[in-house]
Amino acid sequence: MLIRILAILVGIIAGFIVITFGDLILHQFINIPDGFNQNDKKALEGFIAIIPLQYLIIMVTYWLLSSFLGGLMASLVNRDGWRNSSLIVGVILMIGAIANITIIQHPKWMLIVSVIGYLPFAFLGGKIISMIIKPKN
Repeated sequence: MLIRILAILVGIIAGFIVITFGDLILHQFINIPDGFNQNDKKALEGFIAIIPLQYLIIMVTYWLLSSFLGGLMASLVNRDGWRNSSLIVGVILMIGAIANITIIQHPKWMLIVSVIGYLPFAFLGGKIISMIIKPKN
C-alpha cells in the first residue's frame, strides 16, 4: 500500500514538473503585455483567447507529456501495480487540467483533448516501463 502511494506521488510530482517547465519555456515565446495582471481572471481569459494556435498545441502537448512521464515514473516505483498507479496519476493530472480549463476559459478543443488523452498517455508511460522492466512477481 505504501509503495502504491509513493508511486502515485512520484508520478504526480513528475507530471507537475513537466507542466511547470513547459509553462516557463512557453512564456518565453509569448509576448505578455507590460503590466499584465495574471490574477485578473477576465484579463487572463482574454489573453488566452488571442494566443496563437501553435502555442496552444504546444501547451496541450506538454500536458499530455506530463501524463506520460507521470505514468512512467509511477510504474518505475510500483512495477507490480503499474497499471493502477499509472492510471491514478493520469486521472489526478486530468482532473487538474480540467479544473484549470474550466476555471480559466480555454478553447473547448483543449478540454476535449485533455479528457481523451490523459489516461492513454499515462497508461502508455506505465506500459513502456512494464515491457522494459518486468514486474517482480
